[in-house]
Amino acid sequence: MRKLFKISLLMLTTAVLLIFVSCGESTATNSAGNFANTAIEESVATETTLLYPDLESQDFGGGEFKILTQPRELWNDWEDWGHRDISADEPNGDVINDAVFARNLKIEEKYNVKVTEIKNDGFDNTVKNTVMAGEYAFDIICPPTLTLVSFAQNGYLYDLYKIPYMDLSMPWYDQSAVRDLSVGGYLYGVTGDLILLDNDATTAMIFNKKVLDDYSIESPYNLVTSGKWTFDKYSEISKSISEDLNGDGEMYILDDKFGTTVQGDSFWAFYTGMNERLVSKDSNDYPYISFGNEKTYSIIDKINNLVLDKEHVVNLHTYENKFPIYQWQTEMFSLNRVLFSWIRMRVVETLRNMEADFGIIPMPKYDETQEEYCTCVNPYTSVTIAIPISNPEIEKAGIILEELSAESRYTLEPAYYDLNLSTKFIRDNESSAMLDIIFSTRIYDIGEIYAFGNYAVDVTRYASTYKSDYASAFAASETKMQTDIDKMIENYQTLAELNS
Repeated sequence: MRKLFKISLLMLTTAVLLIFVSCGESTATNSAGNFANTAIEESVATETTLLYPDLESQDFGGGEFKILTQPRELWNDWEDWGHRDISADEPNGDVINDAVFARNLKIEEKYNVKVTEIKNDGFDNTVKNTVMAGEYAFDIICPPTLTLVSFAQNGYLYDLYKIPYMDLSMPWYDQSAVRDLSVGGYLYGVTGDLILLDNDATTAMIFNKKVLDDYSIESPYNLVTSGKWTFDKYSEISKSISEDLNGDGEMYILDDKFGTTVQGDSFWAFYTGMNERLVSKDSNDYPYISFGNEKTYSIIDKINNLVLDKEHVVNLHTYENKFPIYQWQTEMFSLNRVLFSWIRMRVVETLRNMEADFGIIPMPKYDETQEEYCTCVNPYTSVTIAIPISNPEIEKAGIILEELSAESRYTLEPAYYDLNLSTKFIRDNESSAMLDIIFSTRIYDIGEIYAFGNYAVDVTRYASTYKSDYASAFAASETKMQTDIDKMIENYQTLAELNS
């Protein structure tokens, strides 16, 4: 959706080219950082509708503004899911890096502060220990979305609506996250233009154009634009493709051709794509169970009918601990051995060297009467922004966070969207239009995020182990789900009273 705004590609291209020029000059005679900052300012000046916070420059004494992140580079098969959006030491020609550098430098100069990323693999315990000790160790933190749940309920975080100078209605905060992550009018974490991992975690489908042509299948682009890209159509196409390429009589991930690849996480992405939620919210912004109706079970039947079909579908998580599954997802797709693949958006960047062309499309709808496509943000890889209650300088936190987020709207987000996805990795004009659909219809299902009664986690595992009795599992979990919801509401109300 370009985060509810459109940025001129020319604007950022000019900025990045100027940064590249600065990198080629001697640092003894010309500061690359100052040149980068000037480039961004000059190119931004070409726009007449820019929106910025109405905040005056201040001198914060040259100290550090510390942002705590959790590194993932050392995790098994997760090397692509670390932060690249918080800090950059110097311009290096990479558009993401250079946008981060220019953004930080502008805010640092305006407020005489140094934006510092602190990576800590013991993230959860570090936050808990510093908060419990009342230690002012970090200005803001970036908890993974699932971690945000426990932090919020344990009282480790400020309600962001109470932070001075933060205007959560502004477009540099993801309004889908503001809408979906709040409970009872309280919001303890949000996503937005400051970070990219919410973009990277946004789900979609990709399709291999060579396989499409080999089977003379109608373009999915046409199906999307005509409103006919439904789960039934997707399933029908997927089930029409399978080849035992090595002739051994067995369909296997390493050797054969399939209609689609999915993962355990795909279940809730498909479910959300069909415009349903495990848990919804009432008029008072409190959650209630919305699973278990007639449409729910219709959706379950549709998903099961596809993902349990081993002849045409590969569930990558069934091979976990046997193969690096994310690597094999890319391998199969690049070698033209699968037509469709369910992805988180970060996967697109791993296909840069693929010879065959590919396209990107939103998750399929329930049926043609569904008014719009719906897009799940995966809670296992997405990250949020929060402020620990051990930070006594909330005005400073609000100012710098607001400024960094706003500036990211004109530097980091265009770099990610226009240059990184729309032109560098996406192979056609249609995919760019698809991205607008995907990013403008995002949903954070708090039922999956909070995992009430552990049902969402159980279902994810069912999809990986080919279990299918979701109705019985829900009946067994429903009481515990409601108990967990009631407890969460009580916790939030207690925290509100303590902080009033």
